[in-house]
Amino acid sequence: MAVISNGTTLIDAGAISVGTGNLTLIKSIDISSGTGTIDFIDGSSSVVFDNTYDEYIFKMINIHPASDGVNFSYDFGTGGASTGATKTTTAWGTYHPSAAIAYDGGKDLAQATGIIKLDPQGDTGSDSDQCGFGFLQVFNPGSGSVVKNFYSRFGNDQSGDYVMDHFTAGYVNTTTIVTGVRFKFHSGNTDAGTINLYGVGG
Repeated sequence: MAVISNGTTLIDAGAISVGTGNLTLIKSIDISSGTGTIDFIDGSSSVVFDNTYDEYIFKMINIHPASDGVNFSYDFGTGGASTGATKTTTAWGTYHPSAAIAYDGGKDLAQATGIIKLDPQGDTGSDSDQCGFGFLQVFNPGSGSVVKNFYSRFGNDQSGDYVMDHFTAGYVNTTTIVTGVRFKFHSGNTDAGTINLYGVGG
């Protein structure tokens, strides 16, 4: 059954209308305690991450670390991998209670292959009432002719007991097809959470 508001179809046959496209759920991973890495690789475990869609969105829900004071991160890979691609990024964030805006150029990547921290301005706490949450949007990963742009927004309960909101943007500097994305805490394991992958459009 379709859900229609003011003449616009919002939900129809499982797809959610977003702007000019639809969100189609491709894969949902419920993370079990002790998980080190969470991989989404095209063609593996029912994952589609190719030129089927021009945009893909990963939604991260209630991401809880096993260790206190760690950063949730992501990476990209080519050739059937989910890590090791060359990237350039920039990031900034805000936090409460100080209502401050922070930029730390030392957290940027400049043509580097390292991980990208979703929460670069402050780590995530492991108390039972703390977690991280947000999204990562990737453009044209299946293209063989353009670099792959992306941006993310990630909120978290910091280990020092305040709330932060992080913004990261950048590009994977390759015209080679990007085949996968890996999520992990920079240290220790993930205790719980869910990551959903959606295709946009179609």
